[in-house]
Amino acid sequence: MRFSPAGIPAIDCVLQHQSDVMEAGALRKVQVQLKAVAVGPVAEQLERQALGMQAQFKGFLGSVNRSRPGMSRSSSVIFHIQSFAISDTAS
Repeated sequence: MRFSPAGIPAIDCVLQHQSDVMEAGALRKVQVQLKAVAVGPVAEQLERQALGMQAQFKGFLGSVNRSRPGMSRSSSVIFHIQSFAISDTAS
């Protein structure tokens, strides 16, 4: 857990997803890792959860803009967690 200059709690994490889906008549295995952040009360709730827990997350995608000397500006995606619910089983 970290705190903003204003004292608001924030937690950075990585969400993992895997599933099997049909695409164009073929089974496709989907696996993805996504950087995420939770802020405020959601960060405090998330910090109390066990590492590796399965949950359903709701939120929005944002970008993290980075400037590096001598390079063009790049951006990467980050998922902002607004709520979550613990899952009993994997789906």
